[in-house]
Amino acid sequence: ARLCWRWAMATIALQIVDGFLLLMALPREVLRAFMRGGAPTMVPLALGILLGVGLLMMLARPIDPIAKRKLITGTLASLVLTIAVMAITRDQVRALYLEPSTESFHPTVVPQWGNFVLFVVLLIAALGTVAYMTKRALAERATGDDAA
Repeated sequence: ARLCWRWAMATIALQIVDGFLLLMALPREVLRAFMRGGAPTMVPLALGILLGVGLLMMLARPIDPIAKRKLITGTLASLVLTIAVMAITRDQVRALYLEPSTESFHPTVVPQWGNFVLFVVLLIAALGTVAYMTKRALAERATGDDAA
């Protein structure tokens, strides 16, 4: 477990360094547009950097990961949140990169109600099936060799 914990710490450290290098390697126009984007671009970037450094600090603590389950849960939650925030930043940078070639292109948005209705029907059927199986499993407890 300690080896995995150290491996995670090393990969997070490399990703932080890589992220800064990639940010500095952006073309000047894209970097300026990104930095001048105000709160919508700078808040996710700053939050992602802070979460990444915080995650590195959580992983750098010398502990026994198996004995500290709450720390593992918190670290995993922080990792998922960091990935989500950095995905937003990546999408913003991608949009700025592609802006010159896509500014004359305006896609038409058409709702697809048939797909949505099919999704809702299947979701209700799946939830009903799970509810039925749960009710039956709780009502008819297995005994003997059939018991789990």
